[in-house]
Amino acid sequence: DLELGEESLTEIEDRYFALNDLARKHACTPDALPELCEDFAERLSGLETAGTRLEKLAAAVAQARTTYRDAAERLSSDGTERALYLWRRLYGAHTQPANGQAIEPSGTAPERYHAITRCLRLNNRAIFWEAIWDLANDANRLSEYGVKAVFGNAIYTRMQPDKVYLFKISPSGQMYPEVVDTY
Repeated sequence: DLELGEESLTEIEDRYFALNDLARKHACTPDALPELCEDFAERLSGLETAGTRLEKLAAAVAQARTTYRDAAERLSSDGTERALYLWRRLYGAHTQPANGQAIEPSGTAPERYHAITRCLRLNNRAIFWEAIWDLANDANRLSEYGVKAVFGNAIYTRMQPDKVYLFKISPSGQMYPEVVDTY
């Protein structure tokens, strides 16, 4: 004999409708709710431990940066070329950059890279420098190859007509002019 009172029936109906509403909210059947509850519990547990995982990841990133800097230091200290500087034009206050005096014609081997050019086979030299200049003039391709490039790195220095200037590159990659003593 199972007797259910009016109150018990109302509670059962309320629970039935609540389960159906919850299933509809999560786009599943009422029978799938226990599994969904377990999944949510696992995800919540993952969120609760996320701080620890983030700390471990931050430590791993710091270690990777140190390793990268150490490797970069070793690679750059061996004296081999790691960067190319291709100068385009020199222009003044009253000249548009596009109309400036060409420093290195596009497609040609810059004189300062004579050692690189000399290492290439004679029939490959022109092809190599043409490809380098094509790449240098195409920001999208540079990005595809992971090459960091600076475009439009212009400096302004008032030049004096009776002075000779030597343009140098700092360790950080910035260009600066230096007056050459011609005495």
